[in-house]
Amino acid sequence: MLYILTMASFVPVFLSDSTQASLLLQLHYADVIDEFQNEWHTFGIASVQSNCHLINTETIVLFFSIDNSASMQETCDDGTRKMEQVHQTLKNMLRFLVNIPRDIIIAIDSFDDEIISVIKFEVLSHVNFDAMIRQIDTIQPNGSTNIELALTNARTQLDAYQLANSSHKVVHICLTDGCANKGETNSVALSRLVSDQYANIYIGYGMEHDTRMLQALSAKNGGEYYVITQLELAKEVCGEITHNIVYAALENAHLEVTNGEAYDWRNNEWKAKVYVSGIAGQNKKTVHVRTLTPETILVELKGAISCGDEIQCVNIETPVPRLLDFNGEFTEPTDLTKYMFRQRTQEKLHQALRFNNARATHRILTQVTRYVASDTQDEDLDIFAALKLDIKTFFITMKEYMRFNQLEADVFMKELLDDLYISYKTLGQADGSMHCAGRQTAQGRQDSTRPTLQRQNARMPQVGRTNTICTSFGQDERQDEQDEDYTFIGHEFSQDNSNVNEVMAQVIRAVSSR
Repeated sequence: MLYILTMASFVPVFLSDSTQASLLLQLHYADVIDEFQNEWHTFGIASVQSNCHLINTETIVLFFSIDNSASMQETCDDGTRKMEQVHQTLKNMLRFLVNIPRDIIIAIDSFDDEIISVIKFEVLSHVNFDAMIRQIDTIQPNGSTNIELALTNARTQLDAYQLANSSHKVVHICLTDGCANKGETNSVALSRLVSDQYANIYIGYGMEHDTRMLQALSAKNGGEYYVITQLELAKEVCGEITHNIVYAALENAHLEVTNGEAYDWRNNEWKAKVYVSGIAGQNKKTVHVRTLTPETILVELKGAISCGDEIQCVNIETPVPRLLDFNGEFTEPTDLTKYMFRQRTQEKLHQALRFNNARATHRILTQVTRYVASDTQDEDLDIFAALKLDIKTFFITMKEYMRFNQLEADVFMKELLDDLYISYKTLGQADGSMHCAGRQTAQGRQDSTRPTLQRQNARMPQVGRTNTICTSFGQDERQDEQDEDYTFIGHEFSQDNSNVNEVMAQVIRAVSSR
């Protein structure tokens, strides 16, 4: 069969002999199902594919801020203490990194209501590896949680370091399991202490961390927020983070769209420019785009190959052409309906997260003032009921589409159902913000690890904690889960992941091993 291209062919652009990043732009040309008929734009996806290994020799600087407040003494489900899990994770990261053929500088500070310097900016090597491991074991739980102190300390040290070493890749990784109860506690004020001149990664560890604070801290350019609800999965999450740092293909990577827009999942907005995180190793990142003029849309992939380099255009793409057969008829059309379902799911995650954040803030204020306006309560209940119904209806629509198209076992679609299930079950509840934020960021970044539903801790009051603020909603405001909606009964979480590649899997196995 002879095929004729109706547009210029797609050709990937190589960054160098040892690194490549390709860009592929596809538009939806198939029928549009009823669920998405009200869209005026032509929907599409821009796929960025990294096929890189160790792509350059730049020095990496990893600065860890580790919460060693008293709550890190608490026990995980497997019988180990939280702090022991953190010790093991840090050690495994160093065991992997010490074999990387490039300079990696390690600095570790722990914090409670004071800063303890554990390791001071040392180049990791086989010579000092054992000494670093011993130093990690000295981090022990104690005291309260002063996030302001940790952020100020990290910025002071890293600003000075970066000024003297502008070509080094600097990454700040902050792990905390609670809420700020010493120093500044306001999330907006704390976010002003964060620099956007280097990457800042925040790991919320456990069910009691302040999710709204970490959302605010990670909102700046270069910020990332990871949610760990199952404490034993900390090593897997840190394995993915390690992979994305070491095998990064582009710094400050972003897409710029001409005659169209790209979806910014962080803000639930369509923009001409969106940042794309995690272009590393063999990762593939898919960004949704839309256009009113499909014939003229153009997407550019831009970024810096190394820290300190100028931002440059890596690739420019117009849509992948439709194919004609010998008779001049179009062949099988490009069907992006699955990604339309992903788009709508991301929008609903954002709506649920905004509601949960607003509800949590309102609850804290009413706990302080001891006064709730009845009209505000009624408005909350109306929005709550509307969101629940909207999520449930869309869940049913997606399941019907999957059944009709034999997609019940499709991992991509099952993960979307998981997102909807969690947003529905946690809407308006004390752990709702954390779960929705975790699923939204994981779906938006297309992570390999995603938080699952952990509700026992949300219902039971914590005993002996010293660094949390109670933000639970009253039992009178909870939906009676004894009468669970039949729509969701029997839902099982996907045990597979659509975003794991072999290089990432190898790093995760190395960092998560005992």
